[in-house]
Amino acid sequence: MPQIPQAGDNFMPLKQQKAFGVSQRMIVSPGNEQEGIFHMPGGQSSHPLTPYYGEGHDDWVAAQPSAFLPGDAQWVLTLSPSTSPHN
Repeated sequence: MPQIPQAGDNFMPLKQQKAFGVSQRMIVSPGNEQEGIFHMPGGQSSHPLTPYYGEGHDDWVAAQPSAFLPGDAQWVLTLSPSTSPHN
């Protein structure tokens, strides 16, 4: 992710330094999950060549929270056992 100056220091809820920062923030009250918020500085993909690698970074920098609950599924991965006797 690009280096972008942000507020925060060692003794603040927004704890971060030049080479260190939080990986995610979740704020949710049990029973009120629909009102919860989620912050993540990058996408869930850990591979920089995937289209989702930097997903959410702009919102992180601008302190724009994402919804805590997931949205509708956009992709489905189905795993099936192999029928090969050599596994």
